[in-house]
Amino acid sequence: MTDKELNHKISAAVTRLRINNGYSSALKFAHEVGFCSSHYQRVESGQGITLKTLNKILNAHNITFKEFAEKELK
Repeated sequence: MTDKELNHKISAAVTRLRINNGYSSALKFAHEVGFCSSHYQRVESGQGITLKTLNKILNAHNITFKEFAEKELK
């Protein structure tokens, strides 16, 4: 898997996680969690994500990285 493919897979999983947790709006989620809306939109569009950012997102959804990988990155 290339870096680009992995970024796309992670961003799609982050989007699914947000929606499945009741946040229909990416902007509302970003605001509630404390992200700059443009930064969060870049995350969901697959333009790169750091482990620090991913960890913040996962913490907001009360999910561990292991759970995320097992459930969302199949």
